[in-house]
Amino acid sequence: MRNLAIDAERLWGEIMETAAIGGTPKGGICRLTLTDLDAEVRGWFKARADQLGCQWSQPTGSQRG
Repeated sequence: MRNLAIDAERLWGEIMETAAIGGTPKGGICRLTLTDLDAEVRGWFKARADQLGCQWSQPTGSQRG
């Protein structure tokens, strides 16, 4: 495996982007499993993985997709 470098600015931006999904007024996050917010962040992750050319899978029957 090649050495991987982390782009800290991009990582922080993506953390903040996902934190906005279900973000609370005091700076926390509330995304309960199987809610619309959970589905939204899963969709964000799927889209990001697709953009990067990653392969992913989700077990069938365990969570809505």
